[in-house]
Amino acid sequence: MATYIYRARDKFGRILNGKLEALSEISAGDKLQIMGLTPLNVKPEKLSFKKIDLGLSLSFKRIRKSEIVLFSRQLSVLMDAGVPIINSLESLSQQIGNYYFKQIIGEIISDIRGGMSFSNALGKHPKHFDALYRSIVKAGEASGKFDEALDRLATMGEHEEEMQSRIRSATMYPIIVITALGSAFILMVTFVLPRFAKIFSRFHTKLPLPTRILLAINHIFTHYGLQLLVVAAISIILLVRFSKTRHGKAIFDRLKLKTPVFGPLILKITLSRFTRITASLIKSGIPIIQTLDLVGQTIGNTVLTKAVEDIKTEINAGEAMNEAMNKNKIFPPMVVQMVYIGEESGKLDDLLIKVSDYYDYQVNYIIKNLTTLLEPILLLVLGGAVLFMALSIFLPMWNLIYLFKR
Repeated sequence: MATYIYRARDKFGRILNGKLEALSEISAGDKLQIMGLTPLNVKPEKLSFKKIDLGLSLSFKRIRKSEIVLFSRQLSVLMDAGVPIINSLESLSQQIGNYYFKQIIGEIISDIRGGMSFSNALGKHPKHFDALYRSIVKAGEASGKFDEALDRLATMGEHEEEMQSRIRSATMYPIIVITALGSAFILMVTFVLPRFAKIFSRFHTKLPLPTRILLAINHIFTHYGLQLLVVAAISIILLVRFSKTRHGKAIFDRLKLKTPVFGPLILKITLSRFTRITASLIKSGIPIIQTLDLVGQTIGNTVLTKAVEDIKTEINAGEAMNEAMNKNKIFPPMVVQMVYIGEESGKLDDLLIKVSDYYDYQVNYIIKNLTTLLEPILLLVLGGAVLFMALSIFLPMWNLIYLFKR
């Protein structure tokens, strides 16, 4: 099938320009008429060098999460203002700089004109619009609160982006310190210590243990560096592949939750995500079992995913959600109590949002004090490394001074 550029008039007399795929110009014209448009001009798309080059440069077909969030927010505003869905999408398509994202929106517009709902049109692009996104949109369409559904999606996306940004900022200092320490160690082992070793070897004196260890490391990297790099690369590739398997992901996720400092932080972030997504889905009118299905797919941690699956099983067996959560020790008593109150009062979504806000407050506090929490560990590692490197240099010098005095 070829791509055709068309110029057509809709039932209100407005001129529309776009693209569609068809077997021939006649077939393209027939498709336009089925879509309720009057064809004015249909011609094959000509591939220029610019378009070919652009297509190659965008072969990865990447859409950032921030672009999806901005798209949701802008579409929510336009829908709230009463602008029809097709006009809203066309307006947004003109503002988007990502060529691939622009293409996807064009396909969505074509599908909607062909009679599809917006949620079903999004379903043709699951890589960029996941099941959670599509379910909230579908619920918004069914309830007639489409703009509110998009607003919830945008708010959730903005919240996650803000949290990730804060974590990146907080971990920047430890990363810089560790990088600087690693660079200093490599410089010491590769350039400084071998020169000192040549001087010390002339006096036929036994070198201290720290110096011998660093020289052994230098010898290994000098003679077997390439082999070590190959082994390290293969090991990393195998670890990454293993971490993507179900069993591997479960092991790594459990280790993450047990990591000092970062473990409690990851758990609070995950619980905040669980409660916020659950609240948004319930507020959208999605049944609790379907809600738990979607939350399990998007929670991002297999330990929590397993807990959600257990809760779903218990609810199917006739238990209340708070009773099912109480059986799983990963949920703190406060969360279980708030769920109980929410179920009794019929305001489960509102109380889950409050729980999420509470965890967000704790996460923000930990992130703000992350440097303070990591300082003892960093000082211990940094001090130990500096002491070891200093001893490897100065101990031989003191030995030589003692030798000269004799």
